[in-house]
Amino acid sequence: MSTKHGFTLVELLVVIAIIALLMAVLLPALGGVRTQARTAVCLSNMRSLSLALQTYLHCNQDRFPSYGYKHGAASDPRKSWVHVMAEEYGRTGGDIHGQGSSATLREEVRDVRRCPADGSLHFVQPRQVGTSAERVWRQTSYGSNFYLAADDPLQIFKEERFERLGRIPRPAMTIYWVELAETGEFATADHIHAEKWIYAPGGDWRAKAATEMALARHSGRANYGFVDGHARTLRFEDTYAIDLAGSRPPDIAWFRNMYDPDVGR
Repeated sequence: MSTKHGFTLVELLVVIAIIALLMAVLLPALGGVRTQARTAVCLSNMRSLSLALQTYLHCNQDRFPSYGYKHGAASDPRKSWVHVMAEEYGRTGGDIHGQGSSATLREEVRDVRRCPADGSLHFVQPRQVGTSAERVWRQTSYGSNFYLAADDPLQIFKEERFERLGRIPRPAMTIYWVELAETGEFATADHIHAEKWIYAPGGDWRAKAATEMALARHSGRANYGFVDGHARTLRFEDTYAIDLAGSRPPDIAWFRNMYDPDVGR
């Protein structure tokens, strides 16, 4: 005669408890690996855009591209780096049919312009801009530094513009690409305005920057692409900080300002 043996209730509970314990240990680690992978892909995207920028500069007398997707005003997409650099970075998606309030999205962005950690709804849901209710979709996770826009007016406190590569004294310390905020006016823009952060209410320039950029998309940090082509993951404070004690407005003393090419540290 054979005797059949099964698990007792206690044994089953022990096995379940062990599995639950293993899951509790492994899931955070797996989540961390996924986060690191998204950060790495985002950095790769920025390097690809930086390479595209170098090619564009070479073909356009070292003149930086302009901006075209504005914040709070009607845009001119034809002038944006999103379009003028399309061949260099391999544009896929983001095409709009029609104009104004009747515009429709044909296909959402599916190329290096999109960070895998970017959760903005505006890739598929438009923002209503201006009194004409213009429908604008998010075209990119990344924005350019307005200091370096080719068609910008003369910057505050500056005697020269930075529209050409040769005007940048420290390319390896000057930021060109940032990660755009996922909501608000700058969610559908293609650039940021670091030159205006010194006027932030109460001196809270971090809060002001956060209305334009994603500062903590990657484990409390964000990715930044530099004029020389490299990209880094940094805290916002590693890119911008004012020495308040040493400043006598309008003369600003900087601990760090990687946006203003004349500072570049």
